Amino acid sequence: MIKRILSLILCFAMIACLTSCFEAGWNGKENKNEETEVFDPYPYEDLSVFMDLPEYKNLTIERTKLDEMMKEATSSIVDENNLYVQVFDRAVTKWDKVTIDFVGMMDGVAFQGGSANNYGLLIGSNSFIEGFEDGIIGMQIGDTKDLNLKFPDNYYEDMAGKEVVFTVTVDEIWSAPEITEEFCKTYTAFQNADEFNAYLTESCIFESVWDGLMQKCTLKTLPDK
Repeated sequence: MIKRILSLILCFAMIACLTSCFEAGWNGKENKNEETEVFDPYPYEDLSVFMDLPEYKNLTIERTKLDEMMKEATSSIVDENNLYVQVFDRAVTKWDKVTIDFVGMMDGVAFQGGSANNYGLLIGSNSFIEGFEDGIIGMQIGDTKDLNLKFPDNYYEDMAGKEVVFTVTVDEIWSAPEITEEFCKTYTAFQNADEFNAYLTESCIFESVWDGLMQKCTLKTLPDK
């Protein structure tokens, strides 16, 4: 989610830069030819040209969803910088990173690509099929568990819709560190946890509201231009 927000900022910066280039001319000099039409990358001032806009009312976000989005954003920073702290005295929870061994079986036979040892997995990343990561939540170090799952219908042709059993063993559990002042100053643009959390709260609310608006918009047929 943080990547999406940073990508938006980068996109806006690139658009501003490109607009400046078009206005000044590609050779970096001021365009002296008054007859040359200046390219306008965004000629429309009214978005209703493209879509029927929804009412900007009653857009809400549940507190639990907001908390989950903030944990996901924090987890992205932790994962990118490999800041996890190993834990030994509790079960796996969402947004932990675990080291696991697993063997996948279809019709009682192990299949290619369905097994691994010492595999690092972030719980909540949705890297595996539905039910795999949720099935690991609650396991302790050394626990072994059979996960009775089913491949999605749109999965690889020879696996699509088929039942599968993954035997999973948890070897290690790693947790995100506490968000301290040092953490914020080193890995974020903020000076303390309050500033960082305030930014995450605002960003997550914005993204949730924006997604809600997009879902309510009805696209029109685009103009010929």
